[in-house]
Amino acid sequence: MKPYVLIITMHADPAMPPGYGEWGGTHTYMRELMDCLDDNGTNCVLITRRALEELPMREQYRPHCKVYRVQNGPISPLPKTDLIHYHEENLKKIQDIIEEQGQLPTVIHSVYWNSGRLGMELSKKYSIPLVHSVISNSRGRVARGAKEPMPERAKYEHDIYHYAKWILCVSEDEKNDLIHYYQVDSQKLIVAGQYIHSCFTTPARNHNNFPKLNSTISARFQHSVAERFNKIFAAGSSDPFWAYKAFMYFGRIAQDKGVDHILHAWYRLYQKYQDKCPPLWLVGGSIPEIEEMRKTLQIELSELAMLEHNGKLVWWGCLDPVGASTLLLKTLVLVTNSLYEPGGRVVTEAMCEGVPVIASPNGFAKDLIQNWENGFLVDHGDEDTLCARMEHFLRQPFLSDVLGRRAKGTAAKIITIWDFLGRHLQAYGIESVSQASEQICT
Repeated sequence: MKPYVLIITMHADPAMPPGYGEWGGTHTYMRELMDCLDDNGTNCVLITRRALEELPMREQYRPHCKVYRVQNGPISPLPKTDLIHYHEENLKKIQDIIEEQGQLPTVIHSVYWNSGRLGMELSKKYSIPLVHSVISNSRGRVARGAKEPMPERAKYEHDIYHYAKWILCVSEDEKNDLIHYYQVDSQKLIVAGQYIHSCFTTPARNHNNFPKLNSTISARFQHSVAERFNKIFAAGSSDPFWAYKAFMYFGRIAQDKGVDHILHAWYRLYQKYQDKCPPLWLVGGSIPEIEEMRKTLQIELSELAMLEHNGKLVWWGCLDPVGASTLLLKTLVLVTNSLYEPGGRVVTEAMCEGVPVIASPNGFAKDLIQNWENGFLVDHGDEDTLCARMEHFLRQPFLSDVLGRRAKGTAAKIITIWDFLGRHLQAYGIESVSQASEQICT
């Protein structure tokens, strides 16, 4: 076997789609990383926990990437907090998998603190460099008001962060957390950003919802063609019917994401403006999660049912990137309000499509958003300000176009700086063997 990267991600199987319970952005990150590594010709072995009986214990995921699943207790979804009980068991199982390969990995990459403990012990045992992805950190979460169910987590994180050769952070905000709360040497912190699907950077239609030409001509000429065939400007019409779009939330349906605050803020606008209020589209979540959220709202269920029936409030459920990209084309502003967020790729995905964002000052939002420039920052739970910022777009829908153009420019710059695959290869000490794959994955 050629040299390989060992990825340990006990709670995030790349086969799992985001949006169901514990399955979320980290699972997507694992799939995207494996896809990029395979495109680059880099061998990897990924070890995770088996959460569904339909998934095999071993799977040749792609030509250069294998997935091994170990069983911890019943085969079912397992909260991340329970993985601590299987630490010694998983350590032994991972050692058996390493021995089976017939050679040691070039580098160990652990993801999240529970896998970081495993990675650190294996790194010491085999004298192999450890690279670690943070995902989220305990002290930063607590400082933002989140409850920590595992007080011992912060100590483990401190040990992992100081031991690892390189630490991959998703955002500058997360990097600053590690420096401030854990006193980590900034020289070992790499901001890798996230993979952004091509459907967000080059959607099938432009910001006026007009189909693009099947050509590589520049965005300027694409826009010129669209305006020539969209006669609204030439006709001099003052009717902004074409600008009528929706408010949109995109992510897990959970209280720590601020979904309840977004709904309450929107409902206040609806009560004030009635039918003139743009609809609210919520993308993500399973039916049980959506139903649980509906029950926690300060809105009568009969009123919710009426809003849903009339198309003012739409639960889209989980959509793939292409589906989400299509909805963003008819979105006034993306609204998120997370309690904590190490990254928050939906912020960048929306900005790539020229959609401004209202978000809490965490992760990418804190790094990228400036009030009245490309969106607005609103503290988690501040429904008064959230409602006021959303009202800007209701009263002046053309604001979406102005701030959206600037948002698109901001996103174009940052995804070039990130270099998702290149930063990972840098941490691994591996050179890219395919420029084409780097361009696709960054």
